[in-house]
Amino acid sequence: MTDARKSGQAIEMLQRVPIFSGLNKKYLKNVAEKRTEQTFGAGQTIVREGELGFGLFLVLEGATEVRKSSKVVAKLGRGQFFGELSLLDKQMRSADVVAGLVLAPLLKIRR
Repeated sequence: MTDARKSGQAIEMLQRVPIFSGLNKKYLKNVAEKRTEQTFGAGQTIVREGELGFGLFLVLEGATEVRKSSKVVAKLGRGQFFGELSLLDKQMRSADVVAGLVLAPLLKIRR
């Protein structure tokens, strides 16, 4: 996939995130240009409860599990996101997020 196509996909996904939904394409493009892509293996921890948050993650493919005290409280798949509040404040992560049974490529947007 070309970088332009990836950027377009990132913009589409960002438009669905409530804190970005009011931004026009120019600003969304600016945010999308700051993205990085990371892939996590099955069972790999993406963020840990109690760690300082540093950015938003968008699930490109696969699935992730949100866990509190080792109990799965939510499952997130393609197009869903987590960590959006860390773009606004410097709070600690409220849960662990772990890659599901397949590889989970994610877009990361740092503050």
